[in-house]
Amino acid sequence: MRPLGALFLASAAIIASASACKDRTTVRRDPTPLASASSSAPKPKSPRAIDGYPTPLDPTGPGCELAGKWEYGQPGALRFRASAPPFATLGGAKTASATLLEDASPVAFVELSSDKVKAFGFIADPIRLHAGKPFLFAGYLVAGRQATFLWKGTKAGKVDVELELGTFVKPIVPAREARDCDELSLSEAMYSARDGIAEHTEKSVVLVDHRHIPIRKDVTGPPVAEIDTSACSSILADVIDHIGVDSRVVIHPCTMSPTLDYDIVGWLPTAELLPAGGGSGGSWATGGGHGWLDNYRKRKLVSCNHEVALVAEQLGERHLVAVLAPKVSMRLLDRQDEGWIEVFPRMDFTAAPGVKLLTKEDGLADCAVD
Repeated sequence: MRPLGALFLASAAIIASASACKDRTTVRRDPTPLASASSSAPKPKSPRAIDGYPTPLDPTGPGCELAGKWEYGQPGALRFRASAPPFATLGGAKTASATLLEDASPVAFVELSSDKVKAFGFIADPIRLHAGKPFLFAGYLVAGRQATFLWKGTKAGKVDVELELGTFVKPIVPAREARDCDELSLSEAMYSARDGIAEHTEKSVVLVDHRHIPIRKDVTGPPVAEIDTSACSSILADVIDHIGVDSRVVIHPCTMSPTLDYDIVGWLPTAELLPAGGGSGGSWATGGGHGWLDNYRKRKLVSCNHEVALVAEQLGERHLVAVLAPKVSMRLLDRQDEGWIEVFPRMDFTAAPGVKLLTKEDGLADCAVD
């Protein structure tokens, strides 16, 4: 590999020659958006700020702060704000810190990290959460460690979430509730749903097949959900209490889907129970995606021994949005304003159509051609 100092001198001559055929009038753009006239008090410096670079993206208000593993299937489309189109998509993120903002609609500010990049921005797509510990939910459910909560919003310090139930249970009382932030997590905790139910098992049973069985939260209360036992046979349950002709049971759903990991706890007629047998059923599926790539293969490929900051330019607006790790290769594209050059990182951090990823040219002077 050879230093980039000579490369930039040669590149400058080539680009200058190519530019001779174009209009020589250049438009200088302010690298940062105009500040709001209504903001008089100076804002504290962002922990993501880098001297000489445009304003970084930061949370816009209070919210529930979570950190942990960013699991496969979580959204990766990053935005300047909730109402803006995505400026880039990051795939393969391993960890994240997220602020679930108190907003009219679910909006989160995230900092996503992989081995090659740390990127930050707003996410307006559904984020999946887990329970950080076992707790009774909506009066008749306990989520296991793999169960998935869909985040619906944040308000007054509470996080509005809905538990994914699949088709096994038809809720009458919605499986949706506002919970404290510290009860939720981005990562799976190590516990089982049964850990959230203090009562000991009196005996194990199965539900009668091919029935629609109502579940009550209280022995004399109205039904809160209905279980369809026609999907598979011999659905397991634990009896934890009984009064007269009714039993309080913990029911394990009939499914093989790893994310439908929850228990149902409630009262039902003892006549709907039989001695324990066994059975299972279900399926799950996964999907994926891929980014776009345009004409770039003729450009030089370089890498640096230090971090490289990236700025996204979208519709005339620029923000610091990412930091590449050392040794990550990138292709040099076109020079922009004085001192800025467009780059294309060789990794799964892909700019949206019409968006440019930029870095300061003098920050690449000691980098080398791959």
